[in-house]
Amino acid sequence: MRFRKVAILITIAAAALRCSGNPPVSEPGQAALGTPSAVVINGIDHTATPSGTEVILHGNYPFSYTSYQPDPATLVLELLDVHVEGLSEEVRIGTPQVEGVRVSSVESVDGGKIAKFEFRNVATAQHAIRLDGHDLVVDFPSLSDSSNPPDQPLLAQAAPAASGAGEPAAAPAAEATPPVASEGAPLEALPSPTAAEPAPSAAEPAPSLAPVPSTPKAAPVAASARPSGGPVQATRVAAARGSQATSLLSVESKGADPETAIVLTADGSLASEHFELKNPPRLVIDLVGVVDHTQTKLLQVPSGVVKKVRVAQFATKPRPVARVVLDMSAPKPYAIVPTDTGLVVDFSEEAARRAAESVTPPPAPKAQIAEPLAAEAPASGSEATAPAPAASPTSGEAQEISVGGPEEAAPAPAPQAPAAEPEPPKPQNRLLATGEARVEERPRESASRASGREGSENIMISQGARFKSRAISDRGPKYSGKRISLNFKDADLKDVFRLFHEITGYNIVLDPGVSGTLTIVLENVPEDQALDIILKNNGLDKVFDNNVIRIATSQKLASEAASRKALLEAQELEEEPITFTRSLSYAKAKDVTPIVKKIMSKRGDVIMDDRTNTLIITDLRDRQDPINRLIDALDEQTPQVVIEARIVETDREFERDLGIKWGVHGKADQKHGTQTNLQFPHRASLDYDVNLPSPAAGAGGALGLSFGNVLDSVTLDVTLDAFETNGDVKVLSSPRIATQNNVKAIIEQGVQIPVVSTTATQINVEFISASLKLEVVPQITKEGTVIMDVKVDNSSPDFVNRVGDVPPIITERAQTQILVGDGGTAVIGGIFKLNDSVTQANVPGLSKIPGLGWLFRNKTINRKNTELLIFITPRISKKAEALEDKP
Repeated sequence: MRFRKVAILITIAAAALRCSGNPPVSEPGQAALGTPSAVVINGIDHTATPSGTEVILHGNYPFSYTSYQPDPATLVLELLDVHVEGLSEEVRIGTPQVEGVRVSSVESVDGGKIAKFEFRNVATAQHAIRLDGHDLVVDFPSLSDSSNPPDQPLLAQAAPAASGAGEPAAAPAAEATPPVASEGAPLEALPSPTAAEPAPSAAEPAPSLAPVPSTPKAAPVAASARPSGGPVQATRVAAARGSQATSLLSVESKGADPETAIVLTADGSLASEHFELKNPPRLVIDLVGVVDHTQTKLLQVPSGVVKKVRVAQFATKPRPVARVVLDMSAPKPYAIVPTDTGLVVDFSEEAARRAAESVTPPPAPKAQIAEPLAAEAPASGSEATAPAPAASPTSGEAQEISVGGPEEAAPAPAPQAPAAEPEPPKPQNRLLATGEARVEERPRESASRASGREGSENIMISQGARFKSRAISDRGPKYSGKRISLNFKDADLKDVFRLFHEITGYNIVLDPGVSGTLTIVLENVPEDQALDIILKNNGLDKVFDNNVIRIATSQKLASEAASRKALLEAQELEEEPITFTRSLSYAKAKDVTPIVKKIMSKRGDVIMDDRTNTLIITDLRDRQDPINRLIDALDEQTPQVVIEARIVETDREFERDLGIKWGVHGKADQKHGTQTNLQFPHRASLDYDVNLPSPAAGAGGALGLSFGNVLDSVTLDVTLDAFETNGDVKVLSSPRIATQNNVKAIIEQGVQIPVVSTTATQINVEFISASLKLEVVPQITKEGTVIMDVKVDNSSPDFVNRVGDVPPIITERAQTQILVGDGGTAVIGGIFKLNDSVTQANVPGLSKIPGLGWLFRNKTINRKNTELLIFITPRISKKAEALEDKP
C-alpha cells in the first residue's frame, strides 16, 4: 500500500511538471493521498553552494503555484488555497543570489487564501522552480558562466502516430531549438541527461520527462546580428582570465570605419551581459559588480557605425551594475572580446566573423522520448508500447508556434532513425518547449507539403528563456509581446487558446459559447496582436479582470455591457442625491460651473453664488469625490510673473554745411576817368554775383573778403560759410510690472497730442497717443520657463511736416513670441532707422570747372540714425511658488 502511494505521488509530480500552469492534483490522486483539511506551508530552508542558492518551501500536501517577476530583482510566488503557519513575515537568506523572503497571506477574489512569497534582491539572470513531493524548490544559480550553464530543453511528444506509407516518422534532432529553458514549463526539475530509452508502456503509472543534453558553451566572444523583430534577450560574455574588475575607469573609441572599436578599461577583467534595442538601434552592455568611475559620461564617436557612447551607474544594490549604451547608426554585427583590463567591442568584419564561428554549436544529439502532453493521449497498449523515434517530423497538418528571436544557423541534421509503424492513433499534439527564443527557419515548400498530409497535428512551441511579467492593457493597438509564428489548419479554438496560455502565461477563461476551428498562418508577429487577430476573425472579443482574460462572443460581451449600463442607471435613479457646497478662492464660480456640469450625473445640478463665490452642488454620493477633485484642480492659485523691461533709445545726428557768396563790380566812366585808349564809349560797367550760402543761416562760422583799387572802379567781395553739428542722445527707461499667467500686461510711455476739431455747434478735443507701448502676455510652462507674446509700438509726432496744427504720427511696430527661462533676458532689436542725405546747390556749367567749380556751389551733408532696444526679463513670483508647495 505504501509503495502504491509513492507511485501515485510520482505520477502527480510528473503531471505537474508537464503543465506550465502547475494544475492542482487530480481528484483520484487526492483520494488516494488522504486530502488534509488545509494545505499548509510550515517551513523554509535554504542551502548555499558555490553554484547558487536553493530555497525549499515545506508543505504537507502537493499544491499549485503561480510565479512572476514585477521587476528584475524580485520574484513572487503565489500559492492558491495554501495557509502559512509558524513562519515570520521576514525570512533572511543572506546569499549573493537572494537577500530574503517576505511572507504574507492575502485573500483572493472568491474569498480563498493565497500564500505569497516575495523573494527580494534577486541577483541572478534566471531561476528554476520545481515540485519535490510536498515541497517547492526554487534554485537561484550564480551569475558565473561556469556555475550557471544553460538549462536543458525538453522534448515532450505524444505517442507515435502512423506516418504515410514509406515515409519516415522521425525528424533530424538538429531541428531542436538551442538549449535554454522555458519558464513556462518547469524544466529545471529534470535530472541530468541520460541515454535514450524506449517509450514507457501504458501499464506504467506515468512516463518520466527526459531532457536533451545541452551543447557545450562557446568561447567568451559574442557576436550578434539580431533581427529587428526579435525580443530583447541578454547574452552573457565571460570575463578573461585574471582578477575580476570592480571599477570601470574609462571608455574610448579607436580606429576608423570600418574598423571601429570601443574599448572599456577597468581595474581587471570584465564579465558582461549585453542585449540590443531598436528604434533607434542601441547596444546595451551591463557590467555586473562594477562601479562607474569614468570621467566622461558621454563620448561622441566619429564613426559611421557608432554615433555616441553613454555611461551610467544602472544599479547600486544588491550588486552594483555599470551600464554602457552604444547608440548605433544602423544594426551591424559586432564582437565583444574580454581582455585582462576590460573588454573591447569590435565592429570589424573579421572580428565579427571569428566570433560567429566561435559560438556555432555542434549538432545536437537525438532527443529523449518524453511523455505525451496532449489531453487526449491514446490508451491502447499497442499504441503506448511501440518504440518512439528521436523526434517526429511534420507528418500531418503542420501547426507551428515559434517565438521570434535571434536567427541562428541551424546545425547539421543528425541521421534519421527508422520509425515503427504502430496502429494509427487519434491525432495528437506534439509540444516542443525550448528555452532560447528564435524564429524557426524552414523551407516554404515544407509547409506546403505538410498542409496536404493527413495524420497527427504537430505543434511546436519555442519560448523565451525567461518569462517577463508585463501589464495586460486594452488601451490602443500598440503591441509589445514576444514575436511568434503560427500555422494552423482546422485547429480547435479551445486548444489554440490553451496553447496561448502555455506560451504567454496569460490566464484565459473561455465562455461556454466559444467554439469553432481556426485556420491561420502568421509569421513573426507579436503574441498579443496574434491573439487579437484570432478573436476578430472568429467574432470574439476579450475583457480584462486584473490578470485574467475572459474571452466570449462580441454579441455576448456587448449585451453584458448594455446590461451593466442599464443596471447602473437604475441604481442611480433609486439613490437619493446629496447637496454640498464648495467655496472657491482663486477661480470664479461662473467659470467653473459649466466645467463641473460636464461630469455630473443626469440627476445632478449646480447653483453658483457670485457674492460669496460659492458653488452649491446636488448629485449622487459617488460623484462627490470626482467633483471635489476636479474643483481642487481648477481652484488653484494662478502663478504671477514680474516683467522687468529696459528700454534704450539712441539718437545720433551729424550735419555739415559749406556755402559761398561772392561778387565782382567794375566801372569805367568820366567820373573815374577813361581807363582805356578808346575814345568811344566813354562809360562801361560790370556786375556779377554768386549767392550760395549755407542753409543754416546765422549758425556756424563765416569768412568775408573784399578786394578793390584806389579809385574804387573795381571791387571783389567774397564770403565763405561753414556749419557742422554732431549730436548723440540716449534715453533709458526701466519700467516694471507684475501680471498673472496668461493675462496681458501693458507698459506705455509718451505724450498725448490734443487735436481740436470744430463743428457748427461745438468744439471737440481728441487726444492722439504718440508713445512707446509694450504689451506682453506671459505663459508659464511646467518646466519653469515663460512663453511671452510681445508687441512693441513706437509712435512719435512729426512737427516738421504737420498739417495745419496737427502733426503726423511716425509709427514703428514689432510683434513676436519668445521663450525665456525664469530670470532670463530676451532682447528685441531691429527697430533701427538710418537717414543719410547729401544736398548740393550749384551754378550750372560753372560748377563743373575743375578747380574753380567750388566757387559756384554749396554742399550740405546730413546723417541721422535712431535705434530702439528693448530688454525683457520675466521672473516667476516666488510667493506663488511657495503657496503651491504648501501641503
